[in-house]
Amino acid sequence: MYFTANDTTQKLSLLAYGLPTGQPPFALIDGLNLEAIPEPSTWAMMLIGFGLVGGIMRSNRRSPVCREVIRAQIV
Repeated sequence: MYFTANDTTQKLSLLAYGLPTGQPPFALIDGLNLEAIPEPSTWAMMLIGFGLVGGIMRSNRRSPVCREVIRAQIV
C-alpha cells in the first residue's frame, strides 16, 4: 500500500488491533519514509547568508585605491 500526500493538510491514520502473538501492531509497518521540507524562511536565511559572504569576499578583493574612491563618493 502506498500513500502520497499532495497537500499539507493530509493525514495518514492507521488502525491496528495487534497480533495474536502479543507483538505490537506497529512492528508490521516497514519502509516508512518521511522527508523534511525546508520552510521558506530557511531558504531566505540561506540566501541572505550567501549574499553576505559574497559581498564580504567581493569587498576584500578591491584594491586600496578603489576603496578610497568609494569612500570619497560616500562622504
